[in-house]
Amino acid sequence: MVKVADILICRPEKDAKVLRDILIEHNITSVILPTVSIDYLDFSFDKRVFTDIIFTSKYAVQGFFDVYDEVVLNNIKIWAIGESTAKVLLGKNLLVNYPEKYNSEALYDLLSINGFDGKKIALVSGEGGNDFLEKTLSKNVECKKIKTYKRDFQNPEQLLEKYNHYFHNKSPKIIVTTSLDVFNALNTIFPINSKPINSIVTITSTKMLECVTAEGFKKTLFLEKVDNQSICDVIKKFFERN
Repeated sequence: MVKVADILICRPEKDAKVLRDILIEHNITSVILPTVSIDYLDFSFDKRVFTDIIFTSKYAVQGFFDVYDEVVLNNIKIWAIGESTAKVLLGKNLLVNYPEKYNSEALYDLLSINGFDGKKIALVSGEGGNDFLEKTLSKNVECKKIKTYKRDFQNPEQLLEKYNHYFHNKSPKIIVTTSLDVFNALNTIFPINSKPINSIVTITSTKMLECVTAEGFKKTLFLEKVDNQSICDVIKKFFERN
């Protein structure tokens, strides 16, 4: 069994607990340290304005359908940033288009193949986050960002206290982060020269890789998908090989 202090999960609490439980099923134990929480926002959506709608995360999907029913997307072409987001939409019996790779660039390439003529796109996302799609799409087509949720950063002093409780004399082997915001929230808790830079950090994009390595973390593990089962599979394979 992998030791408890070998894996640190920094996903939002609900997802972190699910991943922890899946890992336990494979005799892998872990510590959860949610660095952000998800809060859903009020917003408005006028279906008459848009031809297409893009969902950039499962939280964007959940926030959207907290307010609107599926019928509001009748006659609107639906896109998802990757398979994990698409699964949530497919679970609502919606037809979804998504790229094989989970990243903004792959989705943009897929959108480009389909063409932009006459398109008016709603980009359903959270506050902040990766702005690649918004900036790039806006050069070619009318695009409006609709914010359905925000990430609230947890108290850094409390996070550091909990981290030190589990990792006071060693660093975790793997730190599971699935977005730049989640990584940044963790990175800010450490005093200067005390970062666990020898830990392996999971990444989901080239931009995230650049930011993680710029902060001194040189070991990374790429996640092609961010659903919990896929993350578990990547971790299992890592320990099988090492």
